[in-house]
Amino acid sequence: MPLVDHYKALGVAPNATLTDIKNAYRSLALQYHPDKAQENPHALVRFQDIAEAYRILSNIQMRKRYDEQRYLAGITVNAQPESISGEYLLKQAVKMKNHLTQVDSDSINQKSLFEFLSLIFSDTHLAVLNHEHNNNLNHQLLHETLLSAHKLDRSYLAMLIPQLALFSANDSLMQSELKKFQQTHKHRSRNKLLRPVVWAVATILICLMMVWYVRHT
Repeated sequence: MPLVDHYKALGVAPNATLTDIKNAYRSLALQYHPDKAQENPHALVRFQDIAEAYRILSNIQMRKRYDEQRYLAGITVNAQPESISGEYLLKQAVKMKNHLTQVDSDSINQKSLFEFLSLIFSDTHLAVLNHEHNNNLNHQLLHETLLSAHKLDRSYLAMLIPQLALFSANDSLMQSELKKFQQTHKHRSRNKLLRPVVWAVATILICLMMVWYVRHT
């Protein structure tokens, strides 16, 4: 299981002071506390992540053990993590899309791709996107994600679509793009399934034509 980045959850650097951590927690807690963000259905999950990050990073001994875990996990302690934001999520989606253009479709790890795309639209991240309410960014995020999602097999896509539908629920343009994507993917999947049949039929016809030609010459 990957190590949770508590610094990223609070939007602070790994060398942040205790005061920095407290200030970040207070600011985020005001935004995502369920009592303060009742209109945001994903706020509770985000608030729990923030609270857990603060619990660990505000305790000297727990933070020390956590930093050791980060080091062993290969995360540079001095690295400046980006805070969780719509811009950050969009950047990750673009990186994945660009990566997939360089990979042969047959060699793609379907499970890993699904988990990556699913993580972008986790409840925690939906809470952030809901709070920022940046329609242009949300449209870009969905578009970039769909460019990667078309590489998914039908079974994995079926598990991802509900998350994308939830993300697009309040925007007719995004709903339209998602519906068009589903129709296109369904058409491609059907063609992919029919292709071996078409080749088999074509091969049989060619063989029959060759037999007929031999018998009549």
